[in-house]
Amino acid sequence: MPVLAFRRDCHTDTRLASTWHPAVAPDEWTFLLFALLGILLLPSEALLTDGAVGNSYIGRYAWPAILRAMSSIILGLCLLVWPGASVVTLVLLYARYCLVDSLIALGGGYYASLWPSIVIGVVDLTAGTVVLMREALTTEGLLYVMAGWALARGALELMAGVRLGETVDGWRQLLAAGAWSFAFGTLLALIGSIKVLSLMWLLGGYALAYGALLLAVGVRLRRPRIL
Repeated sequence: MPVLAFRRDCHTDTRLASTWHPAVAPDEWTFLLFALLGILLLPSEALLTDGAVGNSYIGRYAWPAILRAMSSIILGLCLLVWPGASVVTLVLLYARYCLVDSLIALGGGYYASLWPSIVIGVVDLTAGTVVLMREALTTEGLLYVMAGWALARGALELMAGVRLGETVDGWRQLLAAGAWSFAFGTLLALIGSIKVLSLMWLLGGYALAYGALLLAVGVRLRRPRIL
């Protein structure tokens, strides 16, 4: 019995080509990498405490914000350049992102004593679990899950930005990220029906802009604050 499965490609030539499917796809490795980075960096006091506000607790959120931004940007790029569109692809990418973001948000919120980030982590974990556990999830069902997820995330980030006020750099960008998420969730809730490809593009555009805003938050938290 041959070890590799062979098939004939009649569109190119008559040679036999071996097909091998890795156990973990490249996009899975990417998200798993950022999950590992989040777990390794969050307990690091040397990385989490330097920056805009010295050794205060909120200064510890710089690296978690940057990691969350990078994972959001990766999600946006994957959604915008992914070949082909299907509910399964969208569910897998979205769920993986939610699970990774939940780990970083929960850890970052705990170490920075920022309770809205902890709740965001719970929201992410709930949304990712729901879409993975629901069998035969339709596009409309996924649309409403994302709408509720974005609305909750936006409200929590607006609360965090208001709570921080002008005490730290980056609060304006955090408010902007919250407003962007809330507007995105409102748009999804009002649409009602959408094609898979359109939803992938919408989520991809949202994720890129959201990642850019969170990256600005993390960078500003790491800057020395000028009083």
